[in-house]
Amino acid sequence: MAKPLFVVGKHRSGTTWLGNLLLDHPSIAGLHHERHRGIHESAFFSHVDGRYGDLDVFENYVEFAAVMARSDYFRLAGASFEDLMELYPANYADVFRVIMDRVAEQRDARYWIEKSPMHTGCVRKISDYYTNAQFIGIWRDPVDVAFSWIKRQDERHASQFGRLLALARVTIDKYVVDAHMLDVRSSQPEQLYVVRYEDLVDDKRKVLNGIYGFLDLSQVEVRSGYEANTSYTDSQTSGSDEGANKTKRFKRSSHEEKFIQCLYNWGLPLLSARALIHLKRSLRQNHKSSLPSWFFKLLNESLDEDGSEKSQETDGSALD
Repeated sequence: MAKPLFVVGKHRSGTTWLGNLLLDHPSIAGLHHERHRGIHESAFFSHVDGRYGDLDVFENYVEFAAVMARSDYFRLAGASFEDLMELYPANYADVFRVIMDRVAEQRDARYWIEKSPMHTGCVRKISDYYTNAQFIGIWRDPVDVAFSWIKRQDERHASQFGRLLALARVTIDKYVVDAHMLDVRSSQPEQLYVVRYEDLVDDKRKVLNGIYGFLDLSQVEVRSGYEANTSYTDSQTSGSDEGANKTKRFKRSSHEEKFIQCLYNWGLPLLSARALIHLKRSLRQNHKSSLPSWFFKLLNESLDEDGSEKSQETDGSALD
């Protein structure tokens, strides 16, 4: 049985790039697609786990299976509604593991990999579900993360106050995510290995060899086969590594950079964990209880055996 491997870290920290690089190792299997810029995130333990209630209740399991069978992640895994129904009765974690074990078995891989930034806060829960799971976390400078995020959200033309509020929101979220990740590393160093984005850019081979040593894997030369998921380039070249691109930054002021640095390094450390979580929730905007729209990007398409897409007349509305 393959071992679970999770890539975690704050959004815009290089999780996709790192996941794509690890996915290229012959002993690691996972789900990927061009529409998702390579490795696809499931957000299963942050958005799905517990969502449909007790899965021992047949009606709950049917609803769970119907939605998951239409999601991109399970479609790419080749898991149909009928396949999922054959697993009943089963809990959330068991279903996910069975599906991912099948993915690893098809490639004869030692690990199956999943990458979801939202899982950073679920590391302890996931490690309780899968006692042999291992995690690779990635940390990036908070200033670069904040501006990468704000450019991605197209907040460049907001008012000055609106920009500062957006920068504060993402910085607070990053601080909470980083604090949780580092706390888990200190208590479970055998399960969580953390790398720096900047180190990956400077010396990709050295960082990856460190990860391979942690995972007890052979050292191989890998390269992401998908275009960079970066906010700092005007154009992206297919097959290029994210860190290999010479980034062209959009305008950002020095006082905004200092604001982020002071908030992350001086202001937030003065608050308690409870206060940080409350502050993070109060600053979050447009929070929705529904599943993210990217769960169903491929809903109007089907995948040929060679992985190419073709149109299909299917209702694109989400089931829940």
